Amino acid sequence: MKNEEMVCSIEQAKALEKLGVKINTYFVWVESDPIDEANTTEVLVIPRLKKLDACSKGYNYVSFAPNVAELGVLLPIICGTNRLTFELNIKKTNNGWLAWYDTCGYRSTIFEMSEKENEAQSRAEALIWIIENKHTKVEDLKL
Repeated sequence: MKNEEMVCSIEQAKALEKLGVKINTYFVWVESDPIDEANTTEVLVIPRLKKLDACSKGYNYVSFAPNVAELGVLLPIICGTNRLTFELNIKKTNNGWLAWYDTCGYRSTIFEMSEKENEAQSRAEALIWIIENKHTKVEDLKL
C-alpha cells in the first residue's frame, strides 16, 4: 500500500492544522520545488523522520499527514452536548469508506459524508466536521 493511501488528503491535513489540531504524525506531506516551466510540483507523503533528507533534495514541508490509527485516537466515538449526543459510525463500502454521526438513541443522521478512497480520509472529514460545527473542541481531543 502506498503512503498516500494510508493518510488523509493534503487538503484535509491543512484544514485540520488551520482548525488548530497539532499532532506529531508518522507521515508528513512534502512538495517539491517547481520541476518544469509550468511550475508543476510533486507532492509526496513520507515518514516524518525522512523530512530533513527530503528537504535537502528540494522538497518543502507542507503539513502533517495523519494515518488511520492517529485519526482513530483523535476522533471521538461520542460527542455533542448534554442535550444531544452523537455516535460515530464507519463503514467499508464497495468503492471506499463512509463515516457519519447518528444521534444516540434516534434514527437520525446528522452528518453523512461522501464516500472517500480510504478510511483515513473518512475519519479526517468527520473530525473536521465535528470541530467546525462545534460538537467538540480541539483542546478536548486526545492529542
